[in-house]
Amino acid sequence: MAGIGSGVELEWSIVFHSLVAAGVTPVAAQKRNPKIQPYGSQIAAQAKAAVEGIKKVYGGKAKKILSTVKHSDELNMNLPPGVPEPKTDVAYMDGTKHIKCSVKMRGPIQLSSAEGRSTATMIERVVDSMSMNGTAKGEIKGIVKDIRDTPTRLLSESNLSRLKKERPELMEEFLSGKSIRKDKNYSIWLKNNKPALLGSFLHFLEKNPTFKIALIGEAMSGKLVFGTRSLASATHILTADKFIGITDSYIKSVSSKVKIDARAKSRGGITSVAFRFDVNA
Repeated sequence: MAGIGSGVELEWSIVFHSLVAAGVTPVAAQKRNPKIQPYGSQIAAQAKAAVEGIKKVYGGKAKKILSTVKHSDELNMNLPPGVPEPKTDVAYMDGTKHIKCSVKMRGPIQLSSAEGRSTATMIERVVDSMSMNGTAKGEIKGIVKDIRDTPTRLLSESNLSRLKKERPELMEEFLSGKSIRKDKNYSIWLKNNKPALLGSFLHFLEKNPTFKIALIGEAMSGKLVFGTRSLASATHILTADKFIGITDSYIKSVSSKVKIDARAKSRGGITSVAFRFDVNA
């Protein structure tokens, strides 16, 4: 389907294969929403494997649980404007209990990729939830301010020709003559700001391992930003290779494998700085 990335295709494919596994016909599944379909063979294979993982965990009651599947687009989350993106992609019901899954493609797991404002909000929620000494709290608050202030409207050289063609009205904002303005150049921002900002953040996490683990848990679940009862906060990670609850033991088991980085995130040719939390496991 045009305009849908592979990650979103996987989410809808999981919905499709969950319904089929529950006894719903493919025609009936697609009638509910045209996005509910298997997609390509590689996506479908991952979706089927994910559904099999759920069946193994829930055994005899899996069919009933799978029949309750909903994509996040079908859930009434009622989130206010300006909040980070929901962590839940696909949800099920086990009686009255929600099984809220953050769906990931096979391979390294991207826990979070958000601009400075959303990343700063996430860190602030973790700070507020913990007992920290004044020195540590002052240090992380300074880092949070710098993260929140990272730019959201930059231009990379690789997007210059695209922007000229698709958004010529923006040339005055981004160009000085034929070159990208220094204050709008992503490469210049990266060189002048990333080493110090990311370095101070990573150094703080190394000195405060308990805070690091709590932050990784929040990047997975979003329970502090959204609340544990919100449909937007996730309770499980769902991939082709695992269906696992976001528990303290799981968070600790992957914490040493998490890589945090600042990367470019482009929409419509305009680049912002995004902070990524990836699990290389």
